[in-house]
Amino acid sequence: MTPQQPSLPQRCQIAIIGGGVAGLSTAWALARAGQRDVVLVEAESDCARHSSGLNAAILRTLIDEDPVAELAARSAPFFEAPPADFAAVPLLRPVGLVLTADVPEKAAALDLAAARTRRPVERLSPSELRRRAPFVRIDAETAWWMPTDGVLDIAALTDGYAHAARALGVAIHTGCPVAELIVEGSSIVGLRTRDGRELRADQVVLAAGGWAGRLGRAAGSGVELAPMRRHLLVTAPDPRVDPDWPVYWNVGDTFYARPESGGLMICACDESRVDPDRCDVQSEVLELVAATAARHLPDFADAAAAHLWCGMRTFAEDREFVIGPDPDLGGLFWVAGLGGHGMTTAPAVGELAAAALMGRANTGLLAAFAPGRAGARAAAQEPGATAG
Repeated sequence: MTPQQPSLPQRCQIAIIGGGVAGLSTAWALARAGQRDVVLVEAESDCARHSSGLNAAILRTLIDEDPVAELAARSAPFFEAPPADFAAVPLLRPVGLVLTADVPEKAAALDLAAARTRRPVERLSPSELRRRAPFVRIDAETAWWMPTDGVLDIAALTDGYAHAARALGVAIHTGCPVAELIVEGSSIVGLRTRDGRELRADQVVLAAGGWAGRLGRAAGSGVELAPMRRHLLVTAPDPRVDPDWPVYWNVGDTFYARPESGGLMICACDESRVDPDRCDVQSEVLELVAATAARHLPDFADAAAAHLWCGMRTFAEDREFVIGPDPDLGGLFWVAGLGGHGMTTAPAVGELAAAALMGRANTGLLAAFAPGRAGARAAAQEPGATAG
C-alpha cells in the first residue's frame, strides 16, 4: 500500500521526475550521501509501473560495452548483499547465466568482454554448454558461464529503494504527472504538474524513462532519446522445465530465455520506435518469437503462449546511457536512456548520478555518459511533439 503523502511542496533543492529504478536509486543514493530536501514525483499511482516493472528481471554482468560493464560490475555486490533492512527477501537468485554468440564479430566482442570482466566467468565447450543449459540447441561460436548472475526480484528492489529513500527523508509523490519543465532564461528552475501545481528546485533530475526525452526537448534541450517497444512472452507451464535452469542469452540474433511460472519466459528482442503513451502489445510479434524460439529452443517451439506483454527501452542514438548535466540548460540533470541494462546497473547509476549532483563524481566515468556528446544529441525525432 502506498503511504499517504503530504501535499506537493512549492520548493526543494533537488526534484526528481520519474519513480522507476533510475529515479529511485538516485533519490536513495542522494539521501544516503547526506543530501536533504529531495522530492521525487511519479505520474502513476505507484512507482516502477512501466519499464522498471515490465522487464525480464535478468542480472547479466558480462556486457561488451566498457562503461556500462563497469557500472554492472559495481552494482552486482549490491544485489548479492544489499544494506541491512533494505529488503525482506533476497534481491538476486543466482541461477547463473549462459551467454553465447553465433556470429563471429559478436563472438569476438564477447570474448574480449570476458577477458576484461572482474566477475566470475568460465568458457564453455559445446558439451558443457549442453550440460549447463539442456534446453538450448545452438551451434555457438563462443559460450560463457556466469555462475553468479541470474534473476532479480524487481519488486523487492524498487520497493526497497522507495522505502529506504523515504526513511532517509525523500518525499515521494505518486499520481503526480509532470506537464512541463519551468524555464527561466537558459535554466530549468522547476516543474509544473498537469493540474497546474509548481515545484521550484535548484536542480531538476529527468529520470522519466520513455518520457524524459519529450520533457527535455519541449524545454529546449538538445538531448534526444528514442523509446523502443520490446515484447516478452511466458509459455504455458511445462513439466519439462526445471525452475533452476540458468538464464540463457544469445547476443548474435539476440534472444534470451529463462524459467518463469512453470514455463519459459522468452524474448526475441524485437524493437520498434513507440510513442510512450501508446506502448501497446503488437500480436504480430508472435511469429517472430516463434521463429526465433524454434531456432534456439526447438524442443519448446510449439509451446503455447500464456502471457504476452511489452515494455519500453529508451536509448540515445549511440546506445550509451545519458547521465549528467544538460549542456544547454542550467539546473537540468539527466538519468535516462538506460536501454536494456537499467536494472543490472541501477545501484551504480544511482551512486554516479548522486555523486555528480553533489559535485563528487568520478569525472572519467561520467564523461562516457555525458548528455552533451554527439550520440546523445543526434537521434531521429521521437513520435509525439508535446510534453506529458
